[in-house]
This record gives sequence, structure tokens and C-alpha cells, in this order.
Amino acid sequence: MTEHERWREHALASYRQLLEDAKRSPLPWDDAIHGNAHDRLFASIESLDFVHSDVGILLRRARDRGHVDLAVTLQRVHADVDHALELLDPQHWPDQGLQTAIVDDVEDLKAAQPCLAEAFNLFSENYERISLDLDAPRRRTSWMPWTPVIYRRLRAATCGLEMFLKEREGLEASKGS
Repeated sequence: MTEHERWREHALASYRQLLEDAKRSPLPWDDAIHGNAHDRLFASIESLDFVHSDVGILLRRARDRGHVDLAVTLQRVHADVDHALELLDPQHWPDQGLQTAIVDDVEDLKAAQPCLAEAFNLFSENYERISLDLDAPRRRTSWMPWTPVIYRRLRAATCGLEMFLKEREGLEASKGS
């Protein structure tokens, strides 16, 4: 086994452990400190503009390093997150970043849900390749792995929006009965 192969094996084990940690991390939606459903939704999605930026950096790296298939995947993730942000905060995105979640238009929230779900699924399916080929350092240095953070933030946003919509549907159903 070459030194590079040993490095990849060690890096892959590290990224897998970080992914497991991210999967076990509590969701902002479940934290009662955030109060009502609107506050819990915003706590769940508040980092999406950072995800948008971080995925953009990984996309540039994929293009620079000639990883065409990862660049196509990351372009889709980037576009899905961008579209979800437009739907969640049309008053502010993209000029001022994410400022709030507009919850009055349920149709926009419902339209954002599949965008976030697809972004999360695409990123999750390609997590290891993105981590090793784009995120891991090329030389020995300390670094902050981005891919587990992006995963955790996409998971929080996807789950938070889904839970918000379920809670809202439950309230509307109880009003109708």
C-alpha cells in the first residue's frame, strides 16, 4: 500500500466518523429553547446561506481539479439550495443573505421542501467522494473539514422544514374538524 493509499484510507475513516457524528447530532427543531414553530424553523435553516457559500467553494474546487461529475453534482446542490433560499426568504435573498423565513406562503415552503431534499440527498450520496477529492487537504496541515458541517446543516434545514410543514398541516387539520 502506497503512502497516498494509506492517507486516503485514514482520511476516509475520519470523514466516515465525522458523518456518523453529524447524523447523531441533535436537530435545532428538537431544541425547545427555540420556542414556537416559526423560531424552530428559522433555527433549522439559518445556516443555509453558509451552505450555499461553502458548496460554491467546493464547486470551484471540483472544476479546478477536473472532477466534472462532482462539479455537476455540486452545481445541482448549489442551485437547489439557492432556489430554496429564494422561496424561504424572497424579500432578502440573495442581496442581503438569509434574514428570515417567510411562513405566510405555505406553497413556497412546500416548493422549497423538494429542493432541500434533493440537495441533501445528492450531497449525502456523494459525501465520501466530495470529502476525499475536494475537502481533504492535499498536504499535511490542520484544517476544518467542511463536508460534515455542510451535511449537518442540510440535514437540519431539510428536517426542520419537513417538521414545520407537518406541524402546520396538523394545526390546519385540527381547525377544520
